[in-house]
Amino acid sequence: MRGGEGECESEREREGREALGSRRTEKIRSFGEQPSTRDLEQRYGDLNATVSRLEVLVTSLQDSNSAASSRFSNSTASSSLSSSTKTKTP
Repeated sequence: MRGGEGECESEREREGREALGSRRTEKIRSFGEQPSTRDLEQRYGDLNATVSRLEVLVTSLQDSNSAASSRFSNSTASSSLSSSTKTKTP
């Protein structure tokens, strides 16, 4: 009995190793060749340009948010001021 179980287990292990090995081989093949230095420099330059554009966008959004916050607080303050000055006289 034990020998039969051991054989089944080792067969399962072998199948698992084979499947894992084939997945590793597929990953290596899909990765392909190492990129050249020129390709990496191009990607680095593209990433730097993207980061610069994102920094400009974030700054613009922060400025816009600050202006909107300022307008909102000013309008809230003026509306509360105008409502407090509109008291009815007897």
